[in-house]
Amino acid sequence: MDTVTEDAMAIAVAQNGGIGVIHRFNTVEQQVAMVKRVKRAESYVISDPYTASPEVTVAQMRQEAKLRGVGGFLIVNETHELLGVVSTRDTLFAAPTDHARDVMTPRDHLVVAPPDVSMSEARQLLHQHRKEISLRTRFSRRVTINNPIVSANMDTVTEDAMAIAVAQNGGIGVIHRFNTVEQQVAMVKRVKRAESYVISDPYTASPEVTVAQMRQEAKLRGVGGFLIVNETHELLGVVSTRDTLFAAPTDHARDVMTPRDHLVVAPPDVSMSEARQLLHQHRKEKLPLVNDHNCVCGLITSKDILNHEERPFASLDGRGQLLVAAAVGVKADDVARAEALAAAGADAVVVDVAHGHSDICIE
Repeated sequence: MDTVTEDAMAIAVAQNGGIGVIHRFNTVEQQVAMVKRVKRAESYVISDPYTASPEVTVAQMRQEAKLRGVGGFLIVNETHELLGVVSTRDTLFAAPTDHARDVMTPRDHLVVAPPDVSMSEARQLLHQHRKEISLRTRFSRRVTINNPIVSANMDTVTEDAMAIAVAQNGGIGVIHRFNTVEQQVAMVKRVKRAESYVISDPYTASPEVTVAQMRQEAKLRGVGGFLIVNETHELLGVVSTRDTLFAAPTDHARDVMTPRDHLVVAPPDVSMSEARQLLHQHRKEKLPLVNDHNCVCGLITSKDILNHEERPFASLDGRGQLLVAAAVGVKADDVARAEALAAAGADAVVVDVAHGHSDICIE
């Protein structure tokens, strides 16, 4: 019936194990076109893929793709040799007058297979080469990100939490400037400390501080514990959330800490695989790094190692810390802001101004 079965209904019915009968109340050409669309809708091998000449325009391809209900074309020459592929992505921002040869993915960038390829071989080829795809791009001359994602420097968009999430997924966040220098610097520091193979300047505390003071400082800095050191920065012990859980607020760090002789430590040049093995072997979550004089040089945590393994595409600097950018204005006091942000570890400074051609911006 013309009110029931055309190509869309026939496809849906066949996909669910039945068969659709396309009605005859149309021209022969229309009915044939519907049959062809059903036959092409799902197939292991499309034996007659749609092709186009390298001379056709983007406008022509868009019109033909809409008419045929396809997302792209194989580009071939007069002897049907493959020259490239044009997909919807290739034509997305192209001018209507551009030609297929200008926008196509060329032959030497394609993965091809012989006509007798098996389904399992085809599946393996597609999966293998998808894994090799790289979206790495430059955010600036010196900063490279793994995914082309940048979160805007707006106070309703990017603070430290958003910058951390974006960098963990391969992009970079630009922390807004609508705050004090101290607030913006603190956000940059939180991003840089959020994930790192080695925390080069772990938070430390004196053995004389109270549990109340440590709880307050831990809440302020968003951390779960401290390395306890003396005046010469020698490691005395570690205090974690577990150590202070049932402690009195007036207890001191020296009373609740896990002492140095119960800790597992490593030298500053320990590799990630060695650190992972030590933490697993001794069932520890924190691995302080100390030099020959027992002075603290850094900290490795099991959480950071897991983050590194679970998020291989995170945007990281040379020290394994998340990338982060920060915005500044163009007034005189913004120079001091930029210097403070650079000192805090910002990987890039973005000039935030509505009118780049204004005198104050140029000057």
